[in-house]
Amino acid sequence: MVSFDDLTDEQQRAATALDRSVNLTAGAGTGKTTTLTERYVQLVDDSIPDPEAISETEAVSDPAAEIVTPENVLVTTFTERAAAELTESVRVAVTERLAEEPPETFPYWRAVVDGLADGYVNTLHGVCARLLREHAVSLDRLDPGFETLEQGDADALVEQVVGRVVADRDDEPLRRLADRFGSRRAVTSVVGDLVTERGSEAWAEAVLAGDRDTHLDFVRRLLHPIDPSEARTRLSQPAFEAAVTTLQEIVADPQGVDTGGRAWGRVTGLLATLSGTDAEVGGAEWPPTGADAQETLAAVATTLTTGGDRYADYTGAKTRWDDDAAKASFDEAIEAVVDCLEPERYAVDIDTAADERVYPTVRALATVTLDAHERYQERKRADNVADFSDLVGETLRLLDERPAVRDRLRDQFDYVMIDEFQDTDPRQWSIVERVTGTDRDGFDADNVFVVGDAKQSIYRFRDADVTQVDRIAELLDQHDPDEPDQTPETDDTPTTADDTLTTNFRTLPAVLETINALFDEVFDGDGPAYEAAPQRLTPAREDPADLAAVEYLAVPTDPDLRARRCPDLARAVGNDPDDEAVVEATALAGRIAALVDEACVYPEDGEESTPQTVEPSDIALLLRSRGNLQAFERAFDQLGVPYSVAAGVGFHETPEVTALTNCLRVLADPHDDRALYALLRSPLFGVTDDTLARLADEAGLPDGEEATLSDGEEATLWNGLQTTETAVLRDVRDTITEWRRLVGAGETAETNDRTSEPTAGLAGEWHRLLDRIVDDTGLLVSVSADERPTQARANVEKFRERLRTHADDGVWSPQALVTRLDDRRERSVRDGQAETTGEGVHVTTVHDAKGLEFPVVAVPGLSRRFHDEAAVGDGRVEFERVETGGSPGVTGGETDPDADTEGHSRRHAVGLKAPGADPFDSVDTVAREGLRSRRRREERAEEKRVLYVACTRARDRLLLSGRHDTADEPAVTDFEPADTDDPSRWRDWVQPALLDDDVLEALADADAVETTLGDGRYTVRLPTQVDRVASTATETVELDRSPTPVTPEAAQSFSATAVRKRVASTAARDDTPAAEDATASTDSVSSAATAADGPNPEISPTAFGTAVHRVCELRPPAEAVPQVVREAFVEHGETLVDEQTVASVRDHAQRGIAAVDEIAASVSVVSRHDELFVSRELGSDDEESVTGGVTVYGYVDHLVVAEDTLHVVDYKTGAVDGDLAAAAAEYDHQVATYAAALADGDRAVETHLVFTAVDEVWSERYEPAERRGLRAELRETLTDD
Repeated sequence: MVSFDDLTDEQQRAATALDRSVNLTAGAGTGKTTTLTERYVQLVDDSIPDPEAISETEAVSDPAAEIVTPENVLVTTFTERAAAELTESVRVAVTERLAEEPPETFPYWRAVVDGLADGYVNTLHGVCARLLREHAVSLDRLDPGFETLEQGDADALVEQVVGRVVADRDDEPLRRLADRFGSRRAVTSVVGDLVTERGSEAWAEAVLAGDRDTHLDFVRRLLHPIDPSEARTRLSQPAFEAAVTTLQEIVADPQGVDTGGRAWGRVTGLLATLSGTDAEVGGAEWPPTGADAQETLAAVATTLTTGGDRYADYTGAKTRWDDDAAKASFDEAIEAVVDCLEPERYAVDIDTAADERVYPTVRALATVTLDAHERYQERKRADNVADFSDLVGETLRLLDERPAVRDRLRDQFDYVMIDEFQDTDPRQWSIVERVTGTDRDGFDADNVFVVGDAKQSIYRFRDADVTQVDRIAELLDQHDPDEPDQTPETDDTPTTADDTLTTNFRTLPAVLETINALFDEVFDGDGPAYEAAPQRLTPAREDPADLAAVEYLAVPTDPDLRARRCPDLARAVGNDPDDEAVVEATALAGRIAALVDEACVYPEDGEESTPQTVEPSDIALLLRSRGNLQAFERAFDQLGVPYSVAAGVGFHETPEVTALTNCLRVLADPHDDRALYALLRSPLFGVTDDTLARLADEAGLPDGEEATLSDGEEATLWNGLQTTETAVLRDVRDTITEWRRLVGAGETAETNDRTSEPTAGLAGEWHRLLDRIVDDTGLLVSVSADERPTQARANVEKFRERLRTHADDGVWSPQALVTRLDDRRERSVRDGQAETTGEGVHVTTVHDAKGLEFPVVAVPGLSRRFHDEAAVGDGRVEFERVETGGSPGVTGGETDPDADTEGHSRRHAVGLKAPGADPFDSVDTVAREGLRSRRRREERAEEKRVLYVACTRARDRLLLSGRHDTADEPAVTDFEPADTDDPSRWRDWVQPALLDDDVLEALADADAVETTLGDGRYTVRLPTQVDRVASTATETVELDRSPTPVTPEAAQSFSATAVRKRVASTAARDDTPAAEDATASTDSVSSAATAADGPNPEISPTAFGTAVHRVCELRPPAEAVPQVVREAFVEHGETLVDEQTVASVRDHAQRGIAAVDEIAASVSVVSRHDELFVSRELGSDDEESVTGGVTVYGYVDHLVVAEDTLHVVDYKTGAVDGDLAAAAAEYDHQVATYAAALADGDRAVETHLVFTAVDEVWSERYEPAERRGLRAELRETLTDD
């Protein structure tokens, strides 16, 4: 334990300021927990009598009653982990103090030690739950013994309740919402999300208490898309005021100027707009504030722009001016006005006509939402449960409605300390006010200690309000307990400016100084309240061995640049990587592997004179989100870098868990064709699509359609398995039949009910059944050979433990087990993959790493776009909190639950799209645009803070990485510039600071460049080292059953896309007879067939293509298309998915599906397959295989197997410019590769390029003999250096 004398002056001052409230700003790594612990000890020590004042003969009957004990100190933390750490730190400190105390004070400290178990150190929700239980008799909405719902359980209950509300209602509000959102399912999603959002109940009540005029007034006044503080700042610039004054003087006395010009008209329009305000430019009342500032700036900006853009020129024409001096002043003044205001950014239309049209929908949404809220509350009361929001709300009600309870708690808690204050919400502060202050209308407490750091506020999605940090700091500063009517202003009076910890004990100087300098540029100290101000931290550590390092790994996305400058990386990821996220993951994993081999760090015990080699467990990979987690898992496994993954999301969607779940579904119901088909294709059995096609044919399912056998029995795959003559399928059938017998679900046990006890060996012992399945199928061998073996094996083990739990719960039948698993999957929307707890690189999210530190920190994804979708209804509804300035007149009669004692009133608001002139079109409303603008600004500010938190976890080394497109040329010097005007990714802030032109010029001739930033230094490098090493992460798995044969690896392999890129598209096969038979439905592109609205130009074409392919493959119902599209985009790290993009994907997919169905309708179909993997080693003919030769492979988007022809369909989603034949020629060798790879030598192959952008198909036909020639030609081409 750190002694008091070893604390810094800042820490000592914060720990001993017991006579006043303190708002302590504690920068990252500045010893916050140490300071909190010392203050706790000081609070106790200050209450214990001096040993000399204690009589030697006087016995202390009840020492706890005379001093401050843990029962008198309320401490709230943000996480349970932080609460446990602080409790342990306090326990160690007071125990050490107890050992040092003289006999006179020993009983007092003993009482403190004894009272720690009953102390109030917990999360705020934990404290609320305890207070409610302790005062249960005072509650009227909760009965004693209530249970607290975990978040997943609360979400599941909301979904059930809202689903019932939507099902029960068939009235006008529900029908209106279904029409607006597209389906009842979409309504369920929107209302369900709203019910989980705090403030939505008060919003609904306010809407229903008001009317159309009240709503529109609120929209005009408070939802304007221009931020009022930003408007005020623009209008208050001295240069703007001086320029306006000059223009006023010239216009007032034009002398000989011809005033008929356009420039003169714009200036007079500007001045007329300004004269319509209540304040004079430059006067005492200037600039306007609030809504007046917004309206003034919008009006002026509209006057100075055309169609939202600047005019080409604002200066006056020479022919209209006699006095050149006056013209120069005029021109200079109007250009200064334009430069100051940047009018193109604020020329917004605030016409609320669309808001008026959508008002009935807003009211309908409020009606259904309030109904759902009321039913949710009724359900919780019936079940005697409370969610986290209830804990806070019921505690506030208890304190407000039971003054005796409030007074008792205020007397009990001598001191209140709040940790991580920047991540609390306003209601939580309201609880503090009530248990400390005596004034219901203001704050007057002097026993509050809050500690936090606005730069580390990263929980906006949990209602954290970073803006209250400054408000509370001012509040605590203004209260002087000795002079309550005066604000202290003397120089020696402690203020919040003095309550700051700036000495960093975590990070080495060179790393910390680089972080200081970087965030001096990233943070905006002069911005709105939600922007964090930079703070320079002073390093306390020394670096005698000069180990500190900050690196930026610049990963080029251009294949040519990558091949030239990063050949190891290019070889590792191949010619055609599926996703650029894989490229970055491979590059960063390679750099981490190199650090393990070559770098050193200091041990964490403080012995900085003895560096040690970096171990994988010294490194943390901090992800912004888990969207690209599997890419890093694969990269680490391929490079032999051990790693451990903190629990995340996506457990149920992993291939291994999906396969096992489908297996259990089949055991419960073998006629579930979808589950059986997926099981047969899964790693458990690995049946090929050709074999499955034969099975479908045998089962009487010629095209996947429902059919009935001649004896009247339904045609299913399972029935087909009973009569199959295929050996591999008979083995599968026998294995599944044996598993069903073991769990009492065989054909003779179909009548077992869901609760009956087991009738066979493994019924009810589901974990043992899993062991049997794993043994019989060799599953662990399969997943160990996969791209992510470590995580896959851990997930299998987690699934096994989950089955053990269900076995312990007495679940006997497979049907009941599947029901339990489905319920768990639906309820636990954030059920994470298993934690791989072995030694290795720690892979976790930035949020989960909060409060932790690591010797080496790697932060990838600086080029990944931010999530830019509203949280409600998959982006359909904006729902944000709005400051109303304490004015109840604009709240529609709402009694604001978020209004605090200082008059800061808040109201939540909703923004929807409105019907357009076309009934099938939608337009933004002022409310939606205004709320979206607010959300984006606040989310961008938080993204800065998230990056800061990630960087400040590092002790000795910090490694950043980002992908870089090139603007025109494949060169480092042509990296795409950052978008500093509208940042959409971390790189837009980091690149200007770390990758300026000088750095890029130097990097053009070197693999790494070291330079300085402020007092720090950093290195920019290209990923030139990606070595494959023997894996140390994968354990050897030895199983006797089902050995997996090892297939010899070809010396060279090319995907179909890689073949296309390797072979120039102009090298057409003029001598191939098949080329003469090429046909197309048209020789030119019809512009009429193109989509009216394309996807958002900001999105990735690769992600768009994946989404179209996914919809074509799954053919989901219309209401499920948006979710399928968004999931596809998330796989590519893209979250900018608006309705226009979804609609464009739907249009493309509909054309693709129609084209495929038309092809299938024209032939006699044997079977059809989506996403079929095909591969072939290219020999000179069908009989000869060339070991170690060239292999071509690829995924066929859709294959139609006809009696005499294989029809290969490949969707092309890109734009087509000009002649269709020219577009098709670009993919000539790609489709030829598919034709060559297909193994069936008796059928011809027809390839169909479906261009979904223009609804056209280009087809070619290859006869069997021609395909053999293709293979020889491709082999020769691909091996020709």
